[in-house]
Amino acid sequence: MVNILVCRGCEELLSDASYALRRHSAAMSNAILSAERDSISQEEFENYRTEVRSSFKEAQERWDAYREHLVEHGLLLE
Repeated sequence: MVNILVCRGCEELLSDASYALRRHSAAMSNAILSAERDSISQEEFENYRTEVRSSFKEAQERWDAYREHLVEHGLLLE
């Protein structure tokens, strides 16, 4: 029988990644809702674009950290 080594860090990193993805989802939802309006200003567009890019980058970084942690435990392949 093989024991799978997990730790509190696994839970924390998964939680961080999940929250970051939720923040990105909220940013996308706001952008989509605004796109359904007749028109938005250039400033509003830039604000949405900045928020979507930033939240996506954060979610990607947190997911990558979680993935790397699972690789260290031998749960995922590189």
